[in-house]
Amino acid sequence: MTEIEVTILVVSMLLGMMLLSIPIGASMAISAFTGILILYGFDTASFIIGEVAMEISFNYELCIVPLFILMGNLATRSGMSADLYEGCSRLFGGLKGSLAMSTIAACGCFAAVSGSSLATATALGQVALPEMKKYGYSDALATGAVAAGGTIGVLIPPSIILVIYGVLTETSITDLFVAAVIPGIMQLIIYTLTIVIVVRMWPKSAGAGTPTTLKQKLSALPKLASMVSLFVLIIGGLYLGIFTPTEAAGFGVIFALIIGLIRRSLSWRHIVESLKSTTRTTGMIALIVFGAFMLINFFVLTRANITIADYIVSFDAPPMLILLSILLIYLILGCFLDSIGMVLLTIPVVFPIVQNLGYDPVWFGIILVIVVETGMITPPLGINVFAIKSIVPTVKLSTIFKGVTPFWAADITRLALLIIFPGITLFLL
Repeated sequence: MTEIEVTILVVSMLLGMMLLSIPIGASMAISAFTGILILYGFDTASFIIGEVAMEISFNYELCIVPLFILMGNLATRSGMSADLYEGCSRLFGGLKGSLAMSTIAACGCFAAVSGSSLATATALGQVALPEMKKYGYSDALATGAVAAGGTIGVLIPPSIILVIYGVLTETSITDLFVAAVIPGIMQLIIYTLTIVIVVRMWPKSAGAGTPTTLKQKLSALPKLASMVSLFVLIIGGLYLGIFTPTEAAGFGVIFALIIGLIRRSLSWRHIVESLKSTTRTTGMIALIVFGAFMLINFFVLTRANITIADYIVSFDAPPMLILLSILLIYLILGCFLDSIGMVLLTIPVVFPIVQNLGYDPVWFGIILVIVVETGMITPPLGINVFAIKSIVPTVKLSTIFKGVTPFWAADITRLALLIIFPGITLFLL
Protein backbone atom coordinates (compact mmCIF):
# COMPACT_ATOMS: atom_id res chain seq x y z
CA MET A 1 0.00 0.00 0.00
CA THR A 2 1.16 3.53 -0.75
CA GLU A 3 1.51 6.21 1.94
CA ILE A 4 -1.63 7.97 0.66
CA GLU A 5 -3.67 4.77 0.82
CA VAL A 6 -2.42 4.01 4.35
CA THR A 7 -3.20 7.58 5.46
CA ILE A 8 -6.77 7.20 4.17
CA LEU A 9 -7.00 3.87 6.02
CA VAL A 10 -5.72 5.41 9.27
CA VAL A 11 -8.18 8.33 9.10
CA SER A 12 -11.04 5.93 8.29
CA MET A 13 -10.10 3.70 11.23
CA LEU A 14 -9.91 6.70 13.53
CA LEU A 15 -13.35 8.01 12.54
CA GLY A 16 -14.86 4.51 12.70
CA MET A 17 -13.60 3.86 16.23
CA MET A 18 -14.78 7.28 17.40
CA LEU A 19 -18.25 6.53 16.01
CA LEU A 20 -18.17 3.31 18.03
CA SER A 21 -17.55 5.43 21.15
CA ILE A 22 -14.03 4.09 21.67
CA PRO A 23 -12.07 6.70 23.72
CA ILE A 24 -10.38 9.17 21.41
CA GLY A 25 -6.93 8.55 22.91
CA ALA A 26 -7.15 4.82 22.24
CA SER A 27 -8.60 5.49 18.77
CA MET A 28 -5.68 7.71 17.79
CA ALA A 29 -3.06 5.33 19.21
CA ILE A 30 -4.49 2.18 17.56
CA SER A 31 -5.03 3.78 14.14
CA ALA A 32 -1.56 5.39 14.13
CA PHE A 33 0.11 2.14 15.25
CA THR A 34 -1.70 0.25 12.46
CA GLY A 35 -0.52 2.74 9.85
CA ILE A 36 3.11 2.62 11.01
CA LEU A 37 2.93 -1.18 11.22
CA ILE A 38 1.75 -1.48 7.59
CA LEU A 39 4.33 0.93 6.19
CA TYR A 40 7.42 0.27 8.29
CA GLY A 41 6.94 -3.06 10.08
CA PHE A 42 6.48 -4.24 13.66
CA ASP A 43 9.95 -3.29 14.93
CA THR A 44 9.52 0.38 13.95
CA ALA A 45 5.95 0.52 15.26
CA SER A 46 6.86 -0.98 18.64
CA PHE A 47 9.93 1.28 18.91
CA ILE A 48 7.76 4.37 18.36
CA ILE A 49 5.35 3.24 21.10
CA GLY A 50 8.24 3.13 23.59
CA GLU A 51 9.70 6.38 22.32
CA VAL A 52 6.36 8.24 22.60
CA ALA A 53 5.71 6.85 26.10
CA MET A 54 9.17 7.97 27.24
CA GLU A 55 8.80 11.38 25.57
CA ILE A 56 5.53 12.04 27.40
CA SER A 57 6.83 10.72 30.73
CA PHE A 58 9.90 12.95 30.65
CA ASN A 59 8.24 16.05 29.17
CA TYR A 60 8.87 18.73 31.79
CA GLU A 61 6.18 21.11 30.51
CA LEU A 62 3.44 18.48 30.73
CA CYS A 63 4.00 18.37 34.51
CA ILE A 64 1.90 21.54 34.56
CA VAL A 65 -1.27 19.59 33.78
CA PRO A 66 -1.55 17.36 36.91
CA LEU A 67 -0.32 20.20 39.14
CA PHE A 68 -3.00 22.63 37.97
CA ILE A 69 -5.65 19.90 38.18
CA LEU A 70 -4.60 19.18 41.77
CA MET A 71 -4.68 22.89 42.60
CA GLY A 72 -8.25 23.13 41.26
CA ASN A 73 -9.34 20.05 43.22
CA LEU A 74 -7.89 21.41 46.46
CA ALA A 75 -9.62 24.75 45.87
CA THR A 76 -12.96 23.04 45.23
CA ARG A 77 -12.86 20.78 48.28
CA SER A 78 -11.75 23.57 50.60
CA GLY A 79 -15.01 25.43 49.96
CA MET A 80 -13.58 28.29 47.91
CA SER A 81 -16.28 27.93 45.25
CA ALA A 82 -19.10 28.51 47.77
CA ASP A 83 -17.27 31.52 49.22
CA LEU A 84 -16.72 32.88 45.73
CA TYR A 85 -20.40 32.73 44.88
CA GLU A 86 -21.45 34.27 48.20
CA GLY A 87 -18.93 37.10 47.81
CA CYS A 88 -19.96 37.89 44.24
CA SER A 89 -23.64 37.81 45.25
CA ARG A 90 -23.00 40.52 47.83
CA LEU A 91 -21.05 42.66 45.38
CA PHE A 92 -23.83 42.55 42.75
CA GLY A 93 -26.65 42.75 45.32
CA GLY A 94 -29.60 44.95 44.31
CA LEU A 95 -29.17 44.61 40.54
CA LYS A 96 -31.73 42.88 38.35
CA GLY A 97 -30.17 39.56 37.39
CA SER A 98 -27.52 39.96 40.11
CA LEU A 99 -27.34 36.23 40.90
CA ALA A 100 -26.68 35.38 37.24
CA MET A 101 -23.97 38.08 37.14
CA SER A 102 -22.52 36.66 40.35
CA THR A 103 -22.42 33.24 38.72
CA ILE A 104 -20.45 34.58 35.76
CA ALA A 105 -18.02 36.48 38.01
CA ALA A 106 -17.56 33.47 40.29
CA CYS A 107 -16.99 31.21 37.26
CA GLY A 108 -14.28 33.58 36.06
CA CYS A 109 -12.49 33.54 39.42
CA PHE A 110 -12.85 29.80 39.87
CA ALA A 111 -11.72 29.14 36.27
CA ALA A 112 -8.55 31.09 37.01
CA VAL A 113 -7.68 28.36 39.50
CA SER A 114 -9.23 25.16 38.14
CA GLY A 115 -8.40 25.61 34.43
CA SER A 116 -11.25 23.21 33.62
CA SER A 117 -14.57 24.04 32.01
CA LEU A 118 -16.45 21.03 33.37
CA ALA A 119 -15.01 21.51 36.87
CA THR A 120 -16.06 25.17 36.85
CA ALA A 121 -19.59 24.46 35.58
CA THR A 122 -20.13 21.56 37.97
CA ALA A 123 -18.69 23.21 41.10
CA LEU A 124 -20.49 26.54 40.66
CA GLY A 125 -23.65 24.95 39.28
CA GLN A 126 -24.23 22.99 42.48
CA VAL A 127 -24.05 26.24 44.47
CA ALA A 128 -25.68 28.74 42.08
CA LEU A 129 -28.62 26.84 40.57
CA PRO A 130 -30.51 26.26 43.85
CA GLU A 131 -30.04 29.92 44.80
CA MET A 132 -31.32 31.24 41.46
CA LYS A 133 -34.25 28.83 41.64
CA LYS A 134 -35.12 30.18 45.09
CA TYR A 135 -35.18 33.77 43.84
CA GLY A 136 -37.44 33.10 40.86
CA TYR A 137 -34.98 32.87 37.98
CA SER A 138 -36.17 31.05 34.89
CA ASP A 139 -34.61 27.66 34.24
CA ALA A 140 -33.29 28.94 30.91
CA LEU A 141 -31.34 31.91 32.32
CA ALA A 142 -30.11 30.02 35.39
CA THR A 143 -28.78 26.98 33.54
CA GLY A 144 -27.59 29.05 30.59
CA ALA A 145 -25.50 31.32 32.82
CA VAL A 146 -23.81 28.36 34.55
CA ALA A 147 -23.18 26.42 31.31
CA ALA A 148 -21.75 29.49 29.58
CA GLY A 149 -19.78 30.57 32.65
CA GLY A 150 -18.13 27.17 32.73
CA THR A 151 -16.52 27.78 29.34
CA ILE A 152 -14.40 30.51 30.92
CA GLY A 153 -12.35 27.69 32.43
CA VAL A 154 -11.03 26.75 28.99
CA LEU A 155 -9.39 30.14 28.39
CA ILE A 156 -8.51 31.94 31.62
CA PRO A 157 -5.09 30.75 32.85
CA PRO A 158 -4.15 28.19 33.93
CA SER A 159 -5.72 26.64 30.83
CA ILE A 160 -4.93 22.97 30.25
CA ILE A 161 -5.68 23.30 26.53
CA LEU A 162 -3.23 26.21 26.21
CA VAL A 163 -0.55 24.09 27.92
CA ILE A 164 -1.12 21.22 25.48
CA TYR A 165 -1.24 23.61 22.50
CA GLY A 166 2.04 25.17 23.64
CA VAL A 167 3.72 21.77 23.98
CA LEU A 168 2.52 20.53 20.58
CA THR A 169 3.39 23.71 18.67
CA GLU A 170 6.49 24.67 20.71
CA THR A 171 4.87 28.01 21.55
CA SER A 172 5.74 29.80 24.80
CA ILE A 173 3.20 28.76 27.45
CA THR A 174 3.95 31.94 29.40
CA ASP A 175 3.07 34.07 26.35
CA LEU A 176 -0.13 32.06 25.84
CA PHE A 177 -1.18 32.55 29.48
CA VAL A 178 -0.48 36.29 29.37
CA ALA A 179 -2.24 36.71 26.01
CA ALA A 180 -5.34 34.96 27.38
CA VAL A 181 -5.92 37.53 30.13
CA ILE A 182 -7.57 40.30 28.06
CA PRO A 183 -9.84 37.96 26.03
CA GLY A 184 -10.81 36.30 29.34
CA ILE A 185 -11.74 39.65 30.90
CA MET A 186 -13.64 40.52 27.72
CA GLN A 187 -15.65 37.33 28.13
CA LEU A 188 -16.63 38.26 31.68
CA ILE A 189 -17.71 41.76 30.61
CA ILE A 190 -19.62 40.63 27.52
CA TYR A 191 -21.40 37.85 29.46
CA THR A 192 -22.44 40.37 32.14
CA LEU A 193 -23.79 42.75 29.46
CA THR A 194 -25.63 39.79 27.93
CA ILE A 195 -27.41 39.18 31.24
CA VAL A 196 -28.34 42.87 31.45
CA ILE A 197 -29.86 42.69 27.96
CA VAL A 198 -31.70 39.41 28.65
CA VAL A 199 -33.33 40.62 31.89
CA ARG A 200 -34.29 43.90 30.23
CA MET A 201 -35.93 42.12 27.28
CA TRP A 202 -37.51 39.38 29.43
CA PRO A 203 -38.01 40.87 32.94
CA LYS A 204 -39.68 37.72 34.27
CA SER A 205 -36.54 35.66 33.57
CA ALA A 206 -34.84 36.99 36.72
CA GLY A 207 -36.04 37.81 40.21
CA ALA A 208 -35.38 41.10 41.91
CA GLY A 209 -31.91 41.34 43.43
CA THR A 210 -31.56 41.57 47.20
CA PRO A 211 -30.05 45.00 48.00
CA THR A 212 -26.81 44.99 49.98
CA THR A 213 -25.26 47.84 51.93
CA LEU A 214 -21.76 49.18 51.37
CA LYS A 215 -20.66 47.39 54.54
CA GLN A 216 -21.99 44.08 53.19
CA LYS A 217 -20.24 44.65 49.86
CA LEU A 218 -16.94 45.33 51.63
CA SER A 219 -17.41 42.22 53.76
CA ALA A 220 -17.55 40.22 50.51
CA LEU A 221 -13.94 41.02 49.66
CA PRO A 222 -12.41 38.45 52.07
CA LYS A 223 -14.58 35.80 50.42
CA LEU A 224 -12.86 36.55 47.11
CA ALA A 225 -9.37 36.96 48.51
CA SER A 226 -8.29 33.30 48.24
CA MET A 227 -9.10 32.88 44.55
CA VAL A 228 -7.85 36.34 43.58
CA SER A 229 -4.56 35.82 45.41
CA LEU A 230 -4.04 32.47 43.65
CA PHE A 231 -4.65 34.10 40.26
CA VAL A 232 -2.31 37.02 41.05
CA LEU A 233 0.36 34.57 42.22
CA ILE A 234 0.24 32.59 38.97
CA ILE A 235 -0.23 35.31 36.35
CA GLY A 236 1.76 37.98 38.19
CA GLY A 237 4.70 35.65 38.69
CA LEU A 238 4.65 34.57 35.05
CA TYR A 239 4.28 38.11 33.69
CA LEU A 240 7.12 39.43 35.86
CA GLY A 241 9.33 36.46 34.97
CA ILE A 242 9.68 35.35 38.60
CA PHE A 243 9.04 31.71 37.73
CA THR A 244 8.22 29.39 34.83
CA PRO A 245 4.74 27.94 34.18
CA THR A 246 5.74 24.63 35.81
CA GLU A 247 7.07 26.42 38.89
CA ALA A 248 3.87 28.51 38.97
CA ALA A 249 1.80 25.31 39.03
CA GLY A 250 3.88 23.95 41.92
CA PHE A 251 3.56 27.16 43.92
CA GLY A 252 -0.18 27.17 43.16
CA VAL A 253 -0.64 23.70 44.67
CA ILE A 254 1.30 24.65 47.81
CA PHE A 255 -0.59 27.94 48.16
CA ALA A 256 -4.00 26.25 47.69
CA LEU A 257 -3.06 23.65 50.30
CA ILE A 258 -1.91 26.31 52.77
CA ILE A 259 -5.10 28.35 52.27
CA GLY A 260 -7.26 25.27 52.85
CA LEU A 261 -5.38 24.38 56.03
CA ILE A 262 -5.51 27.94 57.37
CA ARG A 263 -9.26 28.05 56.73
CA ARG A 264 -9.55 24.64 58.44
CA SER A 265 -11.77 23.55 55.56
CA LEU A 266 -9.37 21.00 54.11
CA SER A 267 -9.17 17.67 55.92
CA TRP A 268 -6.92 14.69 55.19
CA ARG A 269 -9.93 13.03 53.54
CA HIS A 270 -10.30 16.03 51.20
CA ILE A 271 -6.62 15.91 50.32
CA VAL A 272 -6.78 12.17 49.53
CA GLU A 273 -9.91 12.69 47.42
CA SER A 274 -8.16 15.51 45.55
CA LEU A 275 -5.18 13.27 44.82
CA LYS A 276 -7.44 10.44 43.60
CA SER A 277 -9.45 12.78 41.36
CA THR A 278 -6.25 14.32 39.98
CA THR A 279 -4.85 10.86 39.19
CA ARG A 280 -8.00 9.82 37.32
CA THR A 281 -8.18 13.04 35.30
CA THR A 282 -4.46 13.04 34.54
CA GLY A 283 -4.63 9.41 33.39
CA MET A 284 -7.46 10.26 31.00
CA ILE A 285 -5.55 13.23 29.57
CA ALA A 286 -2.31 11.20 29.36
CA LEU A 287 -4.03 8.57 27.19
CA ILE A 288 -5.29 11.29 24.85
CA VAL A 289 -1.83 12.90 24.69
CA PHE A 290 -0.21 9.50 24.00
CA GLY A 291 -2.63 8.83 21.13
CA ALA A 292 -2.04 12.29 19.71
CA PHE A 293 1.75 11.89 19.80
CA MET A 294 1.43 8.52 18.06
CA LEU A 295 -0.64 10.18 15.35
CA ILE A 296 1.89 13.02 15.07
CA ASN A 297 4.68 10.46 14.56
CA PHE A 298 2.65 8.80 11.81
CA PHE A 299 2.17 12.17 10.10
CA VAL A 300 5.88 12.99 10.44
CA LEU A 301 6.86 9.68 8.85
CA THR A 302 4.41 10.03 5.96
CA ARG A 303 4.52 13.87 5.76
CA ALA A 304 0.75 13.71 5.33
CA ASN A 305 0.11 16.85 7.39
CA ILE A 306 2.67 18.88 5.40
CA THR A 307 1.21 17.64 2.12
CA ILE A 308 -2.31 18.62 3.21
CA ALA A 309 -1.10 22.03 4.42
CA ASP A 310 0.75 22.74 1.16
CA TYR A 311 -2.29 21.65 -0.86
CA ILE A 312 -4.67 23.95 1.03
CA VAL A 313 -2.31 26.94 0.94
CA SER A 314 -1.85 26.43 -2.83
CA PHE A 315 -5.47 27.45 -3.38
CA ASP A 316 -5.82 30.98 -4.71
CA ALA A 317 -7.87 32.10 -1.71
CA PRO A 318 -7.33 34.94 0.79
CA PRO A 319 -5.64 33.79 4.03
CA MET A 320 -8.57 35.13 6.05
CA LEU A 321 -11.02 32.97 4.10
CA ILE A 322 -8.92 29.86 4.80
CA LEU A 323 -8.67 30.81 8.48
CA LEU A 324 -12.43 31.32 8.78
CA SER A 325 -13.03 27.96 7.13
CA ILE A 326 -10.73 26.29 9.68
CA LEU A 327 -12.53 28.01 12.56
CA LEU A 328 -15.91 26.96 11.19
CA ILE A 329 -14.74 23.33 11.11
CA TYR A 330 -13.57 23.66 14.73
CA LEU A 331 -16.94 25.10 15.75
CA ILE A 332 -18.72 22.12 14.20
CA LEU A 333 -16.27 19.60 15.70
CA GLY A 334 -16.77 21.23 19.09
CA CYS A 335 -20.34 19.92 19.09
CA PHE A 336 -19.14 16.33 18.88
CA LEU A 337 -15.63 16.01 20.34
CA ASP A 338 -14.00 16.57 23.70
CA SER A 339 -12.10 19.88 23.59
CA ILE A 340 -8.68 18.48 24.54
CA GLY A 341 -9.05 15.53 22.17
CA MET A 342 -10.16 17.83 19.36
CA VAL A 343 -7.11 20.08 19.72
CA LEU A 344 -4.71 17.13 19.92
CA LEU A 345 -6.33 15.46 16.93
CA THR A 346 -6.31 18.46 14.60
CA ILE A 347 -3.27 20.57 15.50
CA PRO A 348 -0.76 18.34 13.58
CA VAL A 349 -2.66 19.15 10.38
CA VAL A 350 -3.95 22.66 11.10
CA PHE A 351 -0.86 24.30 12.61
CA PRO A 352 1.35 23.96 9.49
CA ILE A 353 -1.44 25.65 7.53
CA VAL A 354 -1.58 28.52 10.02
CA GLN A 355 2.20 28.90 9.89
CA ASN A 356 2.20 29.00 6.09
CA LEU A 357 -0.51 31.67 6.17
CA GLY A 358 1.74 33.81 8.38
CA TYR A 359 -0.47 34.07 11.47
CA ASP A 360 1.04 34.56 14.92
CA PRO A 361 1.00 31.20 16.80
CA VAL A 362 0.14 32.86 20.13
CA TRP A 363 -2.78 34.76 18.60
CA PHE A 364 -4.04 31.64 16.83
CA GLY A 365 -3.78 29.63 20.05
CA ILE A 366 -6.12 32.07 21.82
CA ILE A 367 -8.53 32.17 18.87
CA LEU A 368 -8.52 28.37 18.72
CA VAL A 369 -9.38 28.05 22.42
CA ILE A 370 -12.22 30.57 22.08
CA VAL A 371 -13.71 28.58 19.20
CA VAL A 372 -13.33 25.38 21.22
CA GLU A 373 -15.09 26.89 24.24
CA THR A 374 -17.87 28.23 22.01
CA GLY A 375 -18.36 24.73 20.66
CA MET A 376 -18.90 23.51 24.23
CA ILE A 377 -22.26 25.35 24.34
CA THR A 378 -23.18 24.97 20.67
CA PRO A 379 -26.32 22.90 19.91
CA PRO A 380 -26.96 20.04 19.62
CA LEU A 381 -24.12 18.44 21.62
CA GLY A 382 -22.43 21.16 23.67
CA ILE A 383 -20.66 19.20 26.41
CA ASN A 384 -21.24 21.85 29.11
CA VAL A 385 -24.98 21.65 28.52
CA PHE A 386 -24.93 17.95 29.35
CA ALA A 387 -22.84 18.66 32.47
CA ILE A 388 -25.54 21.06 33.70
CA LYS A 389 -28.25 18.57 32.71
CA SER A 390 -26.63 16.03 35.06
CA ILE A 391 -26.97 18.52 37.94
CA VAL A 392 -30.63 19.42 37.20
CA PRO A 393 -32.11 16.36 35.41
CA THR A 394 -35.64 17.82 35.61
CA VAL A 395 -34.75 20.68 33.23
CA LYS A 396 -35.12 19.91 29.52
CA LEU A 397 -32.06 20.08 27.26
CA SER A 398 -33.97 22.41 24.93
CA THR A 399 -34.45 24.83 27.86
CA ILE A 400 -30.73 24.84 28.66
CA PHE A 401 -29.81 25.40 25.01
CA LYS A 402 -32.34 28.25 24.88
CA GLY A 403 -30.60 29.77 27.88
CA VAL A 404 -27.08 29.53 26.45
CA THR A 405 -28.02 30.96 23.02
CA PRO A 406 -27.52 34.65 24.03
CA PHE A 407 -24.12 33.75 25.52
CA TRP A 408 -23.21 31.81 22.36
CA ALA A 409 -23.99 34.96 20.33
CA ALA A 410 -21.80 36.98 22.72
CA ASP A 411 -18.93 34.52 22.15
CA ILE A 412 -19.24 34.88 18.38
CA THR A 413 -19.16 38.69 18.77
CA ARG A 414 -16.00 38.52 20.89
CA LEU A 415 -14.38 36.12 18.41
CA ALA A 416 -15.09 38.53 15.55
CA LEU A 417 -13.52 41.43 17.49
CA LEU A 418 -10.35 39.46 18.24
CA ILE A 419 -10.00 38.34 14.62
CA ILE A 420 -10.50 41.86 13.24
CA PHE A 421 -8.25 43.45 15.89
CA PRO A 422 -5.47 40.93 16.73
CA GLY A 423 -3.66 43.61 18.76
CA ILE A 424 -6.20 43.14 21.54
CA THR A 425 -4.91 39.61 22.16
CA LEU A 426 -1.23 40.49 21.83
CA PHE A 427 -1.37 43.80 23.75
CA LEU A 428 0.29 42.50 26.95
CA LEU A 429 3.14 40.74 25.14
